[in-house]
Amino acid sequence: MCAGQETEVCIPLGERSYAIHIGSGLLRDARSFRGLSGDAAVIVSNDCVAPLYAPVLRAQLQPHF
Repeated sequence: MCAGQETEVCIPLGERSYAIHIGSGLLRDARSFRGLSGDAAVIVSNDCVAPLYAPVLRAQLQPHF
């Protein structure tokens, strides 16, 4: 994948379908979080990845919930 290139993977679940976006810099890009709705979000991670990305993800999710 080249810098700035984004890949979208569609998860077909009928009315619950959603897309996963894969690319560099998406976590810090507020546009990645447009259209979020719901009452809560859950971050699923592990002890190696969470310290690297969870704080930024929490900050990006905060305005939506």
